[in-house]
Amino acid sequence: MTYELVHFAATHRDDTFHFRDGDVPGGELARIIRSELIERLTGEAAPYNSIFTTNGIASTTASIIAASLGYTDITSLTRGQVEKIKQAHLLLAMFNALQPGVFALSGWDLCGMLTLPLAAIPGLLRFGDTRWIHRAAYDLMDYRPDATKSPSDIPRGIALYGPLPQQLQDATSFASRLRDVLAMRTRYRIATSVQIDVPSVSDKAMLVMVHELDTGRLQTTVLNFSDRSIVGRVASAHLPAGAAVTDMVNDEEIGGIDDDRGILVRLAPHQGRSLLIGAAPKR
Repeated sequence: MTYELVHFAATHRDDTFHFRDGDVPGGELARIIRSELIERLTGEAAPYNSIFTTNGIASTTASIIAASLGYTDITSLTRGQVEKIKQAHLLLAMFNALQPGVFALSGWDLCGMLTLPLAAIPGLLRFGDTRWIHRAAYDLMDYRPDATKSPSDIPRGIALYGPLPQQLQDATSFASRLRDVLAMRTRYRIATSVQIDVPSVSDKAMLVMVHELDTGRLQTTVLNFSDRSIVGRVASAHLPAGAAVTDMVNDEEIGGIDDDRGILVRLAPHQGRSLLIGAAPKR
């Protein structure tokens, strides 16, 4: 995970940004963010991740999530902890899939790979490139289930979610749930929609994005980036008052847009929802 933060650290280092109830210059904002990432995602908090030179943290998506959830040890995760990692991982995938543009995912993500212990690859680390810890060998298609390393001698890592064929037999697996999200993305052609608003939210853990589909209807992505349940208001000047709101996962109508162009939405911890709104207003 890189954290150069060039936008703040270079181009806008002397510009002022509002942050945590105060104003700070861009260069200082970049420093604060980097220091907090290092403190919370490496070291004693997460010894399984490592700093890479000056521009990032050697990690996998799953190990970043584990650190953000406060897990200091990933060698003996419980089933409940793995489920929480999986749910947060799916949320990140939804963030990318439920907005316009290209969606891409690595094999490491599909398998839920963890980082390799430093002691497992001393030769690869001798020149200081800690990124080798997030390059564990994995068997996406369960081709060599008994293999302990790759043909190039990279040790096999821990796959929290298992190989793809196994996952696709389980409707609750990461891959199966992601398949459902991508099917919805394709069915409504979200990839070629137009983002028309990222409105302010009633809870700082929420992210709301409003998109206009090529059918003229609106789709709203609502994400909860916290590990607590929330009830948040989704509101935008683009949402037409009186329009029905449907959960696009199960086609269940959950209410309608009120006269103030908003609706209350309930979200479980690390839950994402895709909502279909009525006809878009003429612009």
